Amino acid sequence: MADTFDFKINLIKASNFLGEQFYTGTVKLKHFLKTDFYKVPIYNSSLPFDDPESGYQRAAKETRINQVSERLKNSDMEDSNAPFVDNVNLNLRNPDIAKYVRAKDPNKQSYGHVFEFQYISQLGSFYIIDGQTRIRGAQRAYQYAIDHGDFKLRDQIENTQVQISLSFISDVYKEAYLFYLINNHSKAIPADGAVRLLQEGKKSGSVVFQNEITNQNKERELLAYGIAEKLNNDSTVWAGRMKDFNDTGRSLAKTTMRSVAKVVEKVYASVDDYYRGDDSKSDIDEKNLTNNVYNIIEAYWIGVKNAFREMFKPDSEDQYAVLKAGPSEIMFLLLIEIIKAKKILKNSGVGDLDKPETYYNLVEKLKNLEDMTPDGAKIRGVNVFKIGSAGAIGKYSNTAAKKNMATKMKHTIWPNLA
Repeated sequence: MADTFDFKINLIKASNFLGEQFYTGTVKLKHFLKTDFYKVPIYNSSLPFDDPESGYQRAAKETRINQVSERLKNSDMEDSNAPFVDNVNLNLRNPDIAKYVRAKDPNKQSYGHVFEFQYISQLGSFYIIDGQTRIRGAQRAYQYAIDHGDFKLRDQIENTQVQISLSFISDVYKEAYLFYLINNHSKAIPADGAVRLLQEGKKSGSVVFQNEITNQNKERELLAYGIAEKLNNDSTVWAGRMKDFNDTGRSLAKTTMRSVAKVVEKVYASVDDYYRGDDSKSDIDEKNLTNNVYNIIEAYWIGVKNAFREMFKPDSEDQYAVLKAGPSEIMFLLLIEIIKAKKILKNSGVGDLDKPETYYNLVEKLKNLEDMTPDGAKIRGVNVFKIGSAGAIGKYSNTAAKKNMATKMKHTIWPNLA
């Protein structure tokens, strides 16, 4: 790659904030591939805040750098440069820019007008206020292209246009304040919202959404979210019991759709494994499998409701936690244990997976389930599911504990099943 350290670009005067001028423009990514072109002000506890070798940011996470790198390396995708769909925020700590930023038309020097910026290396490095993860990911993908002789990828990365927001602020505290504002007043899409966007994009037949789903291995997550959504709309037990990411008004909601979808994804995998049997490569129709998963989950919860009616009656359900996030996850994990048992025991002791009576006959045995309240009192059956100190189910709050409780329930049903 030829020396690209000095360059000339057009800028548009965008705004004035805190008495400082801000500009927007584009720069080819090749400039950022030289590490001395920019600096990231990373916090260093052993140095003063305004020391040139210290700063106000934390280092980018390796997992996120790798995600950006992998996206850029997928050069056959139309939107492989998606990490740079938004601006990279830069600051040049040199307020004396009059001779370097000049209006292309001397009579047009206001906001929205075009200026020409002549960058020379003597001006120093640019400081990345926001965008270090994307730049480092690009560097990693670029190095991969060099190491593997992938000249197409190398050239594509070099010539990617990066949108920038540029300021010329010498005061490091103002620069840090900009970082604070950017990160305090912009928020990542909630996980529920991101899944919903992908789901709607897939329904529309949008190629770019479908490519994103495939590239990020989101297919099963979306199927699980769709099942959770159907449960929230149509289920005898679950209808109206979940909050969507943008839903604040459901008075009956006990948990979030996201929480249910995450454990439904595990149920989906278990049902998939059950129907495939020993042939992991057997072809199973996705639509039929998804319908089967919904029907199995619905039958299971109807069976649970019929076995423990007091936990679902309007006048007493608030005393029980079975539909809350943690306890409902435990019950979903028990469903997975039942599906595994069905595979082990064949038709001995486990009926059809889509019949509520199958689960009624099994879950009713949990009336013999014994546990202790946080205060050490022995309790049994439905009382285990009571809220707070009157019950025990709330004790099982982390991943391992939930799994242990589901196993304990399984052994209450089948004492001799491994």
